[in-house]
Amino acid sequence: MPTITEPGGPGDHLLLPVPAQVSVSYVVAAPERVPDDPADTIAHVVAGLPFPDGRDSLTVTVTEIGEQDPALAWAREVLCCPECTPGAGALLGRLLQSSDRHLRVTATAAPGWPPRHLYAAARVVDTLADTTGGIPLDAEAPRILPLPWRPTVAASPDKFAIAEWLWIGIHPETAGHSIQTTGLARLGLPELRVEEVPLRHATAWIRLVKGLARSLTARLFTHLSARDPVTPLPVPVEPVVTTADAALAQNAPPPPEPRALTVRLRREPPSPGVPVPHLVVTPADGDPADCFRPGGWPAT
Repeated sequence: MPTITEPGGPGDHLLLPVPAQVSVSYVVAAPERVPDDPADTIAHVVAGLPFPDGRDSLTVTVTEIGEQDPALAWAREVLCCPECTPGAGALLGRLLQSSDRHLRVTATAAPGWPPRHLYAAARVVDTLADTTGGIPLDAEAPRILPLPWRPTVAASPDKFAIAEWLWIGIHPETAGHSIQTTGLARLGLPELRVEEVPLRHATAWIRLVKGLARSLTARLFTHLSARDPVTPLPVPVEPVVTTADAALAQNAPPPPEPRALTVRLRREPPSPGVPVPHLVVTPADGDPADCFRPGGWPAT
């Protein structure tokens, strides 16, 4: 659990632990054919990624998993529910149940810039889906990935479009809706969660969450570039999020007159309802529905 360095005011900071290694896993579901040697199939893909020298090693593995593998449990539960995922999602849910062979792609690297494991996993999943006829799946979200899926490798941290790597789910609850990210943990950060959001304000909150994700990711990259070994990441308890952050999260031009809002962060451990470490986000001043209202910059 992170600690507060200076209790008692908006100048407080959380110390977020940063893992020594970060990983991402995707699934190529229900392939029509499985290569005899998946490692040989993907070797040229990993070797061809344009990354600078000097970073810790990147590891990419491809393993065959069955329909009852724990990695597919959440995806199977959601995608097999017609009310939750009508259409193509429900079809994939049936494929997850009927097929006993799937391919899991896992990429692991040191945290920081560049996030080589993200780009490597995406390219490998895209290649395997194309060569095997399988369906690319983010089982943790769960969501079907685009095909083809080849995110452009960002030239620098300020060009990194974190929104491309996030899934933001909206879930009905007793009071309003919750909004939660899937994807920040793959960079070494806690996920973000907002609670009790009126549905009419969901779009504004999603934009705010993307902006906060961009701000935290930029802070993480800067922090790790100057420190070896890895040390905890200090994050303000009350950070300022701007509409420029939200635009940059999608690598879009920021608005000429950005609006800003201060939010408050509360660290929460995993729980039965939210099984990952996360930061609960609440407004510290102002109204997200007004500050991050639609208009004037990219749609979600």
